[in-house]
Amino acid sequence: KLILLDSLLQENHSALEKMKLTLFLIGTLCVLSGTAEDFDIICTSNPVMEARMVSVEGKLEGIEELLKQLVVAVKEKNEELDEKLDELKHSTKTVQKMVKELDEKQNILVDIEGKMDEQKHITKTVEDKVNLIDRKTDELKQITKTVENTVLKIDEKTNELINTSSEVKEKNTNVDDKMDDLKHSTNKVEEKVNKLDIKMDELSNTTETVQGMVKELDTKQDILVNIAGGGATEVYRSGNLRYYKVPVSFGITMKEGAVADTCQQLRMMAVCLGPDDGCSFNSDRCTVTPLSSNCGNPMDPLSTLLCNGNQPNKCPQLEGMFAYMKGWVGSEYGFVGSSDVQGKNHMSQADTPLYAYCVRSV
Repeated sequence: KLILLDSLLQENHSALEKMKLTLFLIGTLCVLSGTAEDFDIICTSNPVMEARMVSVEGKLEGIEELLKQLVVAVKEKNEELDEKLDELKHSTKTVQKMVKELDEKQNILVDIEGKMDEQKHITKTVEDKVNLIDRKTDELKQITKTVENTVLKIDEKTNELINTSSEVKEKNTNVDDKMDDLKHSTNKVEEKVNKLDIKMDELSNTTETVQGMVKELDTKQDILVNIAGGGATEVYRSGNLRYYKVPVSFGITMKEGAVADTCQQLRMMAVCLGPDDGCSFNSDRCTVTPLSSNCGNPMDPLSTLLCNGNQPNKCPQLEGMFAYMKGWVGSEYGFVGSSDVQGKNHMSQADTPLYAYCVRSV
């Protein structure tokens, strides 16, 4: 019976259930024994034991009530934690949205920094032009001073002229006398003029012969340029000027001076972008021509003539062609693959030859 009681207590029951089961088994043992002699301590005839059992049962019921309250409190805490978790999820979404906005603002900041770099380049160009204007202003002041000095000298000469006027009047009388002598000499001059007219006719015939020889010489010089330049091509001519597309030696990067060096090898000059006054990209390594009229847009005047008003990047005749530019950040300026390019990033090679914009006078 004791073994049975122990095995029942080993099962998975709550403390209150185990106590109730124990009391039940004890009562059962008393009934089955039929006597209370050996079980006075545990049977119903022992009032002290019964009182203790009742007390224990009451305490267990109190513990059970506390456990129920604890379970309710735990549920309430779980509900509170669930609410906090929902708030945390909402806060997480808010933070993710803020992070996304921060990334967008950071991209905008990067774009702004790029614009600031471009603005710095524009500011530097403006500063260069302001410096040039200052230099030209100083030159103008010097010229003004020179003009003022010249005006003073003119005033002095005018006074001298007034003083000499009387002398001229006196000499006029002598001139009349000389006029008679001159008339006599005029007859002799007319005879010489007739002879001179004959010589002029002969000279005219000689001039035509010389012009033919000059034209033939120009043709031979063009042939010489093509031979010496390894395929230099005349792209335009106006008056005594010939404009060429001259091949650049392979392995040469189009840094500043590459165009001028190539032109000088054929005794030509690089074409300046703009007129002498106001174009900061000019130097003594280029020459100003009638096509040097657009300082900010290299070869624009040439493409307008060759390609019906199109810009250089849309003019096939200027493909791979570079113009000389002094002090530009990209070195020489050219057009490759219908795009404006910086010379410092391009090298003349066998599969992608590049050309210099040159001019010569005939």
